[in-house]
Amino acid sequence: MMKIKTTLSVLISIIPFISETYSSESSLNGFSFLGRGGFTNAVGKLNHFAVPAVKDKKDSSNISLEGPILGPALLYTHTFKNLIHTGIEIDSIWVRGTAKTNLGGVTAGEPLRTAFKIKRSYGTSLRFGYLYKGGLPYLKLGVLQCRITSVTESLPLSGSNNKAKYLNGFLAGLGVDVPLNEKLSLGGEFSRVQYKKLSYNVQDAHNTPALNVKARIHENRFTIHFKFKLFNDFIK
Repeated sequence: MMKIKTTLSVLISIIPFISETYSSESSLNGFSFLGRGGFTNAVGKLNHFAVPAVKDKKDSSNISLEGPILGPALLYTHTFKNLIHTGIEIDSIWVRGTAKTNLGGVTAGEPLRTAFKIKRSYGTSLRFGYLYKGGLPYLKLGVLQCRITSVTESLPLSGSNNKAKYLNGFLAGLGVDVPLNEKLSLGGEFSRVQYKKLSYNVQDAHNTPALNVKARIHENRFTIHFKFKLFNDFIK
């Protein structure tokens, strides 16, 4: 988290030095291609429940995953009176990283091992911003789907089981764009994603549900991006 705050503070602090170059309406409006790179920190809670449910047969563990992220986006923006800035963004993000937990107590035998991965996400979001000293701070709200894979191993008499599913999520973020010329902008963004709960059963050797795994995950993303203007605004 300290890395995120430090990097974002540096980016904001340099705006006054480079933002006086281009702030014309034509440089802010229209379709743009975004190339984005950064890192993510996904945290959450993982619960293992005995099946059938027994109150004292439950293990919990915190989840933490860090990894690099990379992805493209298509952005359309429009500025009103050269001040109020709105936009819609469609993006895709690839994530590399795995989190693992070791739990025991729900079943006899070896401790349970559950690993999960956040692989990729697709989404759309709205931007609302205000032109300030040539820079463009903005608020971002959106929805996305993310493919999350969870694998539980070493359940006695059964081997392993896994669940791969696209989970819906809600995204909220803050960012800033700094136009460098009529075509190119540099920016940074911090966003938080809250996902729906992932739940699946692990079966024993008799194909009877013996364990229920539930994970509640949220993700913190920080990215640096460049924005390249594709062509001029066609809405006047």
